Amino acid sequence: MHRDVEEMVSRCEICQRNKYLAMSPGGLLQPLALPGRVWEEISMDFIDGLPRSEGFTVILVVVDRLSKYAHFIPLRHPYTAVTVAAVFIREIVRLHGVPEAIVSDRDKVFLSHFWKELFRLQGTVLKRSTAYHPQTDGQTEVVNRSLETYLRCFASETPKLWAKWLSWAEYWYNTSFHSASQMTPFKVLYGREPPHLVHFGSSSMPVFAVEEYLEERDKTLEELKRHLLRARQIMKKQADGHRKDIQFEVGEKVYLKLCPYRQKTVANRRNEKLAPRYFGPYEVLAKIGAVAYRLQLPPTATIHPVFHVSQLRRAIGDYATSTNLPGTLTEEMEIILEPLELMEVRQKADGATEVLIKWKNLPDYEATWEPYERMKRQFPDFHFEDKVVLWEGGNVRPVLFGPVQPAQSIGPARFVYRRKEKADRLTPRINGKIPDINNATLDHERLSERLATYGLAELRVEGDGNCQFRALADQLFRNPDYHKHVRKEVVKQLKHFQKLYESYVPMDYKTYLKYMKRSGEWGDHVTLQATADRFAAKICLLTSFKDNCLIEIVPKEKSPSKELWLSFWSEVHYNSLYGTDDLPGRITKRKHWLF
Repeated sequence: MHRDVEEMVSRCEICQRNKYLAMSPGGLLQPLALPGRVWEEISMDFIDGLPRSEGFTVILVVVDRLSKYAHFIPLRHPYTAVTVAAVFIREIVRLHGVPEAIVSDRDKVFLSHFWKELFRLQGTVLKRSTAYHPQTDGQTEVVNRSLETYLRCFASETPKLWAKWLSWAEYWYNTSFHSASQMTPFKVLYGREPPHLVHFGSSSMPVFAVEEYLEERDKTLEELKRHLLRARQIMKKQADGHRKDIQFEVGEKVYLKLCPYRQKTVANRRNEKLAPRYFGPYEVLAKIGAVAYRLQLPPTATIHPVFHVSQLRRAIGDYATSTNLPGTLTEEMEIILEPLELMEVRQKADGATEVLIKWKNLPDYEATWEPYERMKRQFPDFHFEDKVVLWEGGNVRPVLFGPVQPAQSIGPARFVYRRKEKADRLTPRINGKIPDINNATLDHERLSERLATYGLAELRVEGDGNCQFRALADQLFRNPDYHKHVRKEVVKQLKHFQKLYESYVPMDYKTYLKYMKRSGEWGDHVTLQATADRFAAKICLLTSFKDNCLIEIVPKEKSPSKELWLSFWSEVHYNSLYGTDDLPGRITKRKHWLF
């Protein structure tokens, strides 16, 4: 009786899909074959999520699989396959040549078509981990943990200074004794012991700055070496002591573990505690290597069908093969949901358009802001151009992105952040010209229509070159004559936080600041972003552009505490905006021309 009950419970499909498997993960450690020469085969990975330090937020870790010699390369966000490839050629290929094989996880950079084609042409074999099994790249993961440990030791109190320690961290890692090779990576690579740094002893030095630097260097290196040795001792573990050998036969059915997983559009919003732990069952088609299997996934599946044995669970009982997976899984094991409704649209400071999407089978509060261009590519049948949105809960329904011409694509905003090499046309104007009368009339008619549609009215400010700052002063202090104070605060923001803005200024930054201090100098997209950051305000810009109706500029680091509404006509003049019924009656002195 007891055995019958036990057997019946073990065959329960619901239990097999949802119960936790209390046993050691399957698959004994299968070490990768050793390469024959140094820098013949390497492994790569990223350390992400770091605080910004000297402009860097990511570390690319590259390790030679034979010598264990490593390079730690700082990167800026966002990075792409193109930028990573350029850094790889500059920092690795320049020193060690093109590797014959690269071991990596399934990061989107390493899965991109550019990355695959680049190394295919070079004759390099790309060895990526099986789906959901990053342990394949375990060597780099261990180096990552060591690096993170002693960066944490040095920079825990001042995390934004980690980039300062990175070069010394690489030096001491490569000159420290490695338990696997019984020597330092430096000696394996160069055939000799690393040169000793001259230890500085107290003595009279003719230059005090040199003496101070050497003392600080010796102190730093001793402390760093102590932390490195401690980190390596902590990381030393035995792999097979916590594993067991599990084998499956071809034709056998198994459940596939995909939980916890990340949703590409709604990250970590789903209640993972109640999500199924396994999906399937699916048939085993072939054994790949010693610890991986190819499964018969549904035709709609877009993920790699080869999985490590630790992600599989033997199906007990005779159940039909499952024909679906949760949502649409990408190759990175991320879920793409199906859009149900477009709820709102906004324009970011960098010119990108975002849409607020309500997802099918998810409640309203799970709606997320998504990049418009990416959504249009992924869901072409949704027809975003035909959708309309409610403005501030009212009963007016303006067309999304302004007037859409038939068969006309929606281009990027003209009022955007651009890098220096692409931003020549955004050079701040010193002596601007009034636009051509025909174009200006058409632009103003378009802007007037949008103002009427949204129930807004302009409070016109003087066009003396200070119009942006006058309009901002009116929104902030209800007095456009405070424009000098606003300009002064914006220049302070630009001066004190140069690294946030200098890459978007198409001229020498000091010259730019000099121009912006002058009364009558036209404000631009950078001064608007600086205003949003300085006053913690979201700036809503209603434009006369054909392809962009509304642009939103939000603070980079703070949550906005107020909204400032401006109009922008013909790329020339700004005015302050109010609701039609709220427009203040104000007498202005007409010293300059008005729009």
